Amino acid sequence: RSGWAPGALLEGAALVTGAASGIGRATARALLSVGVSGLVLTDIDADGLHALGEELKGHPLLLRVADVGDEAAWEETVALTREQFGRLSYVVANAGVGEGGPLAEEKLREANAAIARLVRS
Repeated sequence: RSGWAPGALLEGAALVTGAASGIGRATARALLSVGVSGLVLTDIDADGLHALGEELKGHPLLLRVADVGDEAAWEETVALTREQFGRLSYVVANAGVGEGGPLAEEKLREANAAIARLVRS
């Protein structure tokens, strides 16, 4: 049998970018509910990330307040992940950026910065 089915247990550690709120926060909870052995959670929102860490206390966690666009911070996250979990089995690239509003009104520089961050996440 191949593939994943709802209710199946996942093995290994997972990384979720943009984990402090919204889809990232819900994904972190869902991954724990299906049995990942540990979570690496990253976000630039320190307060939101630490609140999620408190909520998930008791589970193997690595919390990293970091911008996925910061290469040095990313390399440190990878090194700490290897140290704590050995390797990652799953990655959820969820980090994003945006001010909201009509895309047609967004300045090209802002749009390019948002796209670059999404690609790196």
